[in-house]
Formats: sequence, C-alpha cells, structure tokens
Amino acid sequence: MKSAIPRIMILMDPARGYDRALMRGMAHYVHTAGPVQFFQPPPFWERWDHYSLVEFIQESKVDGMILIEREDIDALLKLKIPMVVSPYNRRKIAKVINLVTDHHAVGRLAAEHLLQCGFRQFAFCGYNEMFWSDERLAGFKARLSEEGFAPDIYTGKASSPSDEKVRLLIWLNKLPVPTGIMACADERGRELVESCVSSGIRVPDEIGVIGVDDDELLCDLAPVPLSSVANTAEQCGFEAVKRIVQLLGSRKGALLKPDIVVEPNCCVGRRSTDFINTEDPALAKAVRFIREHVREPVGVEDVAQACGHSRRVLEKRFRKNLGISIYAEIRRIRVDLFARLLLESTRTVAEISEQLGFEGIEHVSRYFKAQTGMTPREYRLRYGRG
Repeated sequence: MKSAIPRIMILMDPARGYDRALMRGMAHYVHTAGPVQFFQPPPFWERWDHYSLVEFIQESKVDGMILIEREDIDALLKLKIPMVVSPYNRRKIAKVINLVTDHHAVGRLAAEHLLQCGFRQFAFCGYNEMFWSDERLAGFKARLSEEGFAPDIYTGKASSPSDEKVRLLIWLNKLPVPTGIMACADERGRELVESCVSSGIRVPDEIGVIGVDDDELLCDLAPVPLSSVANTAEQCGFEAVKRIVQLLGSRKGALLKPDIVVEPNCCVGRRSTDFINTEDPALAKAVRFIREHVREPVGVEDVAQACGHSRRVLEKRFRKNLGISIYAEIRRIRVDLFARLLLESTRTVAEISEQLGFEGIEHVSRYFKAQTGMTPREYRLRYGRG
C-alpha cells in the first residue's frame, strides 16, 4: 500500500548556493506545512557496481521529483513521475512544472546596483551559448541604456581552462577604469575577482564586480568578498514541494499550472562593489560615513558635520556628482539594509524598525514604500520564505 506521506526525490547539488536555497525552502515546507519524506541518491562511496539512478528512483517508489536539469533528463522524464524541474540548457521542459528565473529582471537589478555605486563605465562577463546568461545580459543592457550607457561584453569561447584564463585577463586589462562588471553567476564573479587580484587590478577601485545568486560561502571565499544579486529561490523551493503535493492529490491537469518563477529581490553589497566614484574627498567621506552608520538614524546634518562642511555646500556636491540629495542616499542605503533584514531574519517589522532606530511602524512603512513601492509587510510576503 502506498504511503500517505508524499515521497519526493531531490536531485540537486548542495555545494551550489542556488540549490541549497531551494533545499532550505523544501525543509521549511516540512517544518510548517506538513509531512513529506525526501530522498536523495546515495553518496558516491556508497554506490554499488553498475549503479543506475533510474533503477534507484524506481526502487525508492517515490511519488514526485524536484531537480535541476541534468544530462539524463530525458531518461528521467520517461518514468512519468510528477516533476518540478529547473531548466539549465533548455528554456522550458515539456510536461513538467518548470522552475524558471526572471533573468531579465536579474540583469536590470545588477545594473541598478552598479549605477547606485557610482560606476559610469560597465561590462558584462557571461558564458557562451547559455540562454540564461544571454537573458541576464539583455536586462543589464536595457537598464544601462536608459541612462545612456552600453557595456563591454565578454563571453567565454576558449577551448581550455588555461586559454580561458588568458583571454579573460586580456579582456580585463583592456577595460577602462573604473568599470563595474556584472558577472552572469557567482562562479563567474569569483573567477573575475581572482583574475583581477592575480594581475594587480584593484577591486573595487579599478574594477567592481557583482555576481548572481548570493551564494554566501562562494562570495565570502573570493579574494575580495563578492557582491551578488539575491533571489527568491528559498521561497520557490517551498512552492515546488507544495505543487508536487497538490499534484499528487489532484488530476494530471494540475501539471498545466503556471511555472514557478524565481525573482531577484535585492543586491547584497560586499567589498567588491564598495566604490565611490568621486575625486571630491568631502563627498567620498560623506558616503563612507552614511555606509558606516547605516544602522543608526543619521540625518543630513550629521553627515554634513562629519565632513566639516555646511549642509548647503555638501548638498550641492551630492547633486552635482551623484545626481541625488544627501537624504535620498541615506534613505536608499537604510532601506536596502531594512529589506535584507526582512528577508534574512524572522524578526518582526517592529523589531527591525527599533533595531535601526526608526520612530515607529507607520513612519518606517511610509519611508520604505517611498523607496520600494511596497510596505515592509508586502515586501516580505512577496520575496520572503514560502
């Protein structure tokens, strides 16, 4: 007799941040929504002679599968088990629920981050013949074109890792400085940072780099900690389990439900984009002061006093060099932090508001909505855990 508890096979690589985020969401489903029994293939040291993944899946009698697209995907599809698949080489996989990323939005958000950091020269480093890299580039270019900029583009076409390293270094050394680069993935971003450091290019003063997926371990292990575009993968891992469970309790028509969409939700700034594009020492000091005191309720007068200039003089310098007011820069940096805390912690809006020194929930909601178009609660519901 079949178990009443859904049995789901997970085929993912926990060494990758994107996969780990999806798996955290799956675990969150079990803790909050109901029992599910998960299965994973045995580690390589436990695999028997003539091991077959298809046979292992059949013997495990699983009800559904959640996986990243694999080379053997066609063989797995023949099992006719309900699946949620995150495509990698194909844009869509027929007759399954697809777990897709809004790659265009990812590129736009990366461009926005580099613009806000003050870069005025840009580049993109991607992979050749990868649709998701191309779509991230398209979003990146679209946002930059709105400001009158166009990026220099590099996609790997080398025949070997050593040749690729040489080509990448040649490209980096030809870029004007300072340049802000979007890497199509954190792996590519770390590769860029390593190449810069090994060739004496200063990060972020000459080259700034932002990756994608916010793989914290990978980003923190880079020679210069890597900024990255974070996303809703954890929430979507929760949704993937929910869809499988719903599918098992309904008709096959449930497969026609819309795709699960992984959206970018914020940029996590680290040292690799901690850049201030100005030759004005007072302006640089002001921006540093705001960033260093982001957890405190600093005002425009505090910034001016820290720089030893009048508010009027400093305001003119901000608008001339950065195109924004002092208050707008304070609000942008404070809201970015507030948004991250909403997604990375379980603290209430009131608790986060108190921690950052805001006057009250109503005030912080207006302040937050003015910057993001959403209240803190709406933001957390849209981008937070499932």
